[in-house]
Amino acid sequence: MNQSIEVRTENLRKQFGDVQAVKDANLHIAKGEFYTFLGPSGCGKTTLLRMLAGFTSADSGSIYFDDQIVNDIPPWKRNVGMVFQNYALWPHMNVFENIAFGLRERGIAKSEIQGRVERSLKMVNLEGHDKRRPSQLSGGQQQRVALARTLVTEPGLLLLDEPLSNLDAKLRVQMREELLRLQRELGITTIYVTHDQEEALITSTRIAVMSEGEIIQEGTPREIYELPYTKSVADFVGTSNLFSAKIIDVSQDLLVLSSDEIKNLQVGWQNFFSQAPPIGSLVEFNIRPELIRFSKEDEIINRILGTVESTAYLGSQIQYVVAISKSKVLKVNTLNLKTNRFYELGERVELTFSPHDIALLHN
Repeated sequence: MNQSIEVRTENLRKQFGDVQAVKDANLHIAKGEFYTFLGPSGCGKTTLLRMLAGFTSADSGSIYFDDQIVNDIPPWKRNVGMVFQNYALWPHMNVFENIAFGLRERGIAKSEIQGRVERSLKMVNLEGHDKRRPSQLSGGQQQRVALARTLVTEPGLLLLDEPLSNLDAKLRVQMREELLRLQRELGITTIYVTHDQEEALITSTRIAVMSEGEIIQEGTPREIYELPYTKSVADFVGTSNLFSAKIIDVSQDLLVLSSDEIKNLQVGWQNFFSQAPPIGSLVEFNIRPELIRFSKEDEIINRILGTVESTAYLGSQIQYVVAISKSKVLKVNTLNLKTNRFYELGERVELTFSPHDIALLHN
């Protein structure tokens, strides 16, 4: 296996007509990372991936693999393997021929091809399937062949463009686990494109959240989820409860806020700002549903009164929607434990949260 590649970009830009598909993308992806571009359709993530592969040229900016600028190097000389969303298998070739195709194109000796294809089939648990055609395989098996075809060329960088999106939910989870196992065993630098937030959180060492061609936040899965920088990141990654309130007092580590929906509202600020915002200014913050708890007695701070509007039983957890005003509902998730009671539709409830379980936003 070739040595993994370190990837850097500097002010990378790409425009299609009036649309700025990628705006000043600056990346530094370490060797062996599993790095994910996450965002909705049309945000620029696939364009950025194709620029790294060499299939789409940059209008400006630089792409470095290790210390070498590769902007003008064609795809087949970049030591990159790419797995596409639609697998792109040759229907008239069997599994062995599909996997061997790239080796033959590279002029690898026939005596070496047999062993490398067999090793690749073993990597993806497809031994004995070498004589089958793609039409004789399930979707998950076709995806494994596409992955084996890429890995057999021993790339230093693996690019994955929503490779699991065509699979059903259960198979998607299985393939995700296989992909992670292979990536960790091989230590190959991997860049993954997805719009699935759960997939990104589970697989990635770091995530770049993209919107309208820009990387709007980069960080570990935990940083992206627990410390979203903006309202759009908080709302896209996970379920959010967003609030806006005016600061009426400031202490060493807490902001005291005025809110019609939350009584004696206090939130921590030191993890988000170098100094406290001024009294009188508006702040926005997010509370994740799992960090809100039902209270059995009156709370001194962060007391919320509401009415259960809907419930969803999901086995391991229960999701509630609680109306706390005419125009505002709160999403609340609780573990389905025998010690936890179940709240009925229409029931009046009291909720609370810790001042340090919020994320102040920079909008």
